[in-house]
Amino acid sequence: MKIDAGQLDRLVEVWAMVEAERNSFGERPKTPQKLFSCFAKKIEPSGLSEGEKEEDNVQIVTTAHVAFVVRFDARITELTWLRLDGISYQVAAKPREIGRKQFMEIITQVKDNKGGLL
Repeated sequence: MKIDAGQLDRLVEVWAMVEAERNSFGERPKTPQKLFSCFAKKIEPSGLSEGEKEEDNVQIVTTAHVAFVVRFDARITELTWLRLDGISYQVAAKPREIGRKQFMEIITQVKDNKGGLL
C-alpha cells in the first residue's frame, strides 16, 4: 500500500482510559482522556462483493469495520480508540506498520454512544 502524506486529510482524536488521582477510597479510577490528535486517511468499508446479491427475506448482519491510516505512533494500541465527527472507533487489532515506521494502518470497529461495539 503506497501512502502519500497528502492523503491524510482528516483530523482524528486518539483516546484512552487513564488512571485518575486517588479518590477518597484510595482507588485510582480510570477515566477517558484525549491523548492527542493526528491526521488520518479514512478507508470506508466496502459493501457486498462483486457477484454477491442480497436475497429477499434474508437478514444480513455485519460488523462495521473502518480502517484508518496515520503516521506511525507507538501510543496507538488495541487499548485506544479514535474519534472522528462525533463517532468513536475502537481499535480492533494490533495496528499494522506500513514502511519502516512511516505509517500505520488501524482496523477499527464503530462504538455506540454507550461504549458498546456495533
